[in-house]
Amino acid sequence: MTPLPPDAAAKLAKVCGLLGSDHDGERSAAAHQATRILRSHGLTWADVIAPARPAAPPRSTTYGAPHVAAATAALRHVERLTAWEATFLRDISRRSRLSPKQAARLAQIVAKLRMAGAA
Repeated sequence: MTPLPPDAAAKLAKVCGLLGSDHDGERSAAAHQATRILRSHGLTWADVIAPARPAAPPRSTTYGAPHVAAATAALRHVERLTAWEATFLRDISRRSRLSPKQAARLAQIVAKLRMAGAA
């Protein structure tokens, strides 16, 4: 995700301030304008408003396992993961070994993050 340029972020903040208006039309226009600002920069609301980061996964007792390192590194970009992917990564980081299917899914997640420029 490309961050919103400072001037656009300032404009978005100003427009979002109007979302608390007592006038229905003003709120509606502000919501429409805010969405237009995001779309003009190739962003969605999900790109701008990220959920809180979950607690770090517990340390694994299997030190040095490549899948543990990969899962831990991927979890540093939890804002780019689906809830299922984050849960999957936390689960496999506690395992001593992976099935071929789990290893393939881990590789897909890592590739997704690399394509997004996160890893």
